Amino acid sequence: MADEAEDTSNQFAYKITGTLTNNTDKEKSYIQIEYVLSDADGTQVGTALANTNHLKAGGSWKFEALGTVSPDQVASWERSDVSGF
Repeated sequence: MADEAEDTSNQFAYKITGTLTNNTDKEKSYIQIEYVLSDADGTQVGTALANTNHLKAGGSWKFEALGTVSPDQVASWERSDVSGF
């Protein structure tokens, strides 16, 4: 994982961008990354996620994980899962 950052330029969606690298020696048919979005009280207000297909062994993916939560509702975010097969 590298360069994770938030993008609050859209008032109707929360976006986290970054780069994920397949550090295995096998292509992944499907990969998903998910983040938990929380308000100032620490209460979960939504999730942001992104997915892709056919990430080659050693390949990198520039992702944009989107959540349908207004940026003014989000005080913090945390990566909750990276899964693939």
